[in-house]
Amino acid sequence: MTTESRSTGRLTRPAGPMSTTTALALRAHHRLRTIPRRNMVALVVASVVGFATFSIVSAAQDERSRWGDSLLVTVATDNLSPGTVVDATNTEIRSIPIALLPAAPVVASPSGRVASGFVVAGQILSESHLVEDRHGVDPETRVVTLPHPIAPPQLVAGDYVDLIGVQAGDSFVSARVIAQASIVEIGEAGITAVVDRRSVGSVFEALASGSIEYARRPAER
Repeated sequence: MTTESRSTGRLTRPAGPMSTTTALALRAHHRLRTIPRRNMVALVVASVVGFATFSIVSAAQDERSRWGDSLLVTVATDNLSPGTVVDATNTEIRSIPIALLPAAPVVASPSGRVASGFVVAGQILSESHLVEDRHGVDPETRVVTLPHPIAPPQLVAGDYVDLIGVQAGDSFVSARVIAQASIVEIGEAGITAVVDRRSVGSVFEALASGSIEYARRPAER
């Protein structure tokens, strides 16, 4: 570089032929110098955001590939108890990986059907969670409403109980379990329960000859 070029700050053409790589590098350097500093900062920020977005999308695609295909299913958004009407107010449709789904997941709107048992918020609904009847009755069960017992336990809808027939005479008292039941409603007129259809006769025979008491039992039937 000559004394004149140093004093003026201008670049001088290098002696000899210039390689293609050098020419491209010089051209890129010159273009970068002509970009305003503010635009350069915006360009860097945009590049960082673009890379981050690409990384997130790529990670999501990898995660999706790991779990496999998904299916639109019904998920509870509220806690449901037996007999609760299931509709859009307490459920929503979500895309869930097939690998995480229970057997027979509910894929259509369950509106108008009711919960057959307890369901917690966030649980994926399966067909076994829903029934058409408001009390969860199926062909093998029946609903009976019985008077309040002499010694009522602290019961709520959804509890499982043993129904105990009690008979008392002048010289004897007998008590025996006549059926197992699930409580679906408690009102002033009595307690409504679902029992096995084969137990209905025994329940009313016990009621006609004495009283029926309730003993709460574990939820496992």
